[in-house]
Amino acid sequence: MSYRLVEWSPDLDLSDFYQEAERRGFENNYNQKVMFDCFKNEKSWKGWMLEYQGKYVGGVCAHSFDDVMGPNTYRILARTCIFTDQTHNPRLHTVNSFINNQQCCASQFFIPVSIEWAGQGSRLFATSNANDMGSQQRVNRLWFPMQKKLGRFSLVKTQFYRGCEQNIWELDLQNYKQSLPSHLQWPCEFPQEDPRKDYVKL
Repeated sequence: MSYRLVEWSPDLDLSDFYQEAERRGFENNYNQKVMFDCFKNEKSWKGWMLEYQGKYVGGVCAHSFDDVMGPNTYRILARTCIFTDQTHNPRLHTVNSFINNQQCCASQFFIPVSIEWAGQGSRLFATSNANDMGSQQRVNRLWFPMQKKLGRFSLVKTQFYRGCEQNIWELDLQNYKQSLPSHLQWPCEFPQEDPRKDYVKL
């Protein structure tokens, strides 16, 4: 099992990834325009693609969030897309493993690289909505509420943002950094060194 997280650039050949996203009905991920170009007007932003066994199986973006939550804030987990059945454990869907034990690509890779990119002292937020798009409803009804119970995210407010009503959740950095080392961490090559190395469990 070995993953590689790659910084997005327009030079990456993502034709197979986009085709698969379109086949699955992932409306936010089926081409460069909807997945990455939509953030080009943000003050700052970054995208990453997740590679497993030489194939892109997921992607995510993060961007400045000043217009909604004030200075030095960032929205993470934007445009999150994972082809779970193409990862090392395609049956990883139980609440205990997926949420409680942080055994998912978002917790293992996407959140750590976003924390590292945003920098020390930043506040990080994620959004969810009830739209019937990709796995949004499941994330909105299950993943974030469970993360709230575990103290990793807190619900800040609901606001109309990017075309729909969004729940805005704030990441508890201390809780997250102490929680992740308590569980199995998946091997991954990050764009720089592994940001998880400095996380310390209670």
